[in-house]
Amino acid sequence: MKKDNSVLTLMKKCFKIGLLLFVLTSLLLVVFLSNTRAAKLNNNPTSAEATAVSTGTALLNILNASTSENIELTQDITIDVGSTSKYGKNNVYNGTFDGQGYTITITGYRKHDFKDEAANVYAGLFSGKLTGTFKNVVINYDANLHFALTNNIQTGSSRKEVVDENSYFISAGIITGLLDTNGKIENVQLNISNNAAFSALGIDGPGNTNYLGGSGGIAGGFAGTMQGTGTVRNSTLNNNGFIFARAENKNAGDTIDWGNNSQIASAIEITAINNPCRSISGGIVGELMTTSPSLVNLVIKGNGVVASNLKPSNNNALTTAYAGNVFGSNRASNFTIDGLLYKSANKSATSPTTSPTGTINNAGTWAGRAGMNLVISNVFRIKADGDISNNRGKLTLQSYDFTGNSPITKTSIGEYNKEETGKDGGVFKLGWG
Repeated sequence: MKKDNSVLTLMKKCFKIGLLLFVLTSLLLVVFLSNTRAAKLNNNPTSAEATAVSTGTALLNILNASTSENIELTQDITIDVGSTSKYGKNNVYNGTFDGQGYTITITGYRKHDFKDEAANVYAGLFSGKLTGTFKNVVINYDANLHFALTNNIQTGSSRKEVVDENSYFISAGIITGLLDTNGKIENVQLNISNNAAFSALGIDGPGNTNYLGGSGGIAGGFAGTMQGTGTVRNSTLNNNGFIFARAENKNAGDTIDWGNNSQIASAIEITAINNPCRSISGGIVGELMTTSPSLVNLVIKGNGVVASNLKPSNNNALTTAYAGNVFGSNRASNFTIDGLLYKSANKSATSPTTSPTGTINNAGTWAGRAGMNLVISNVFRIKADGDISNNRGKLTLQSYDFTGNSPITKTSIGEYNKEETGKDGGVFKLGWG
């Protein structure tokens, strides 16, 4: 009997120990799962902390502000630029926008005019300046959107420095005017329709000797300008429309009595690549600036046009026009393209100047000006039907006079390496690979 009691007691102890082990194991499992979930949320803070947006107005209200607020798109949306006056101008968006694979459709016509800013302007539909992240979205761009900077600033005195000191530019992109610092655009597909156009327009005002300054334009499909360590990665541009920039100085080439001294009279010359009165356009980005921006794993296709325009044209005192289907001009200390797939029928055009030594052509399939520190790897060209024939260069430009005042399309000009006169008198030189 005592033996039976001992066995029973042992069984009870074993049961208690097993129950205790089960409880401890369950507690440890709960703690482990909780920590794992917390770690996942910390690794993807936008999922835990982002503001959900489901309308174009709500999206632009945040992106057009200087904020670090994170955003998640929760459905497909449409933005009609003709019915909203919202845009980003010089604001800094430092948060994360996650489109979660949804589509933003952009429609309508609008021209935003800035006058007498006395400063450079960075503008974009979504953000003026982007130092955060813009990712995971399809943008169907079927709009005519233009950003114009008109210089009406009176200079007052005749000094050579006055021209540059009183000249400014506008840098504009559909996403952002400036991709700055550590800003990132990732997993974005930008589709530009054949009736769509986007531009950055520099417009000179009175243009007499009391108004010597001019105005430049820098345009890009994704960003007007990139600098710092900004990156566009794993993205696609399907451009079947028109991206263009314009720069103007009505006094270019005029002889001015500098310092009101006729003995040192000379012509106004705008030829330096860093002159504010420059016209630069690129399919992905217009101009690459300081430090080490990069383009990684991109696809470029479509039959659209990237163009830059100078006013007055045919003037060897004004030569600062660059256009390319990837980027317009590179001035960065280090710039990397790693992974690029492009279609060879893409076209670019500049409005060059005719000088005594011939025509200056700053247009190319990749770029108008490659710069000195460009590192290229893993680049491939696609040959599609019609791309390899000599007449593939037939170029359809829209009937713009490069003032952004008309959404009407279709003026046909040019074949590869030929010059044609545009509607506003600008002479275009075409280039592609």
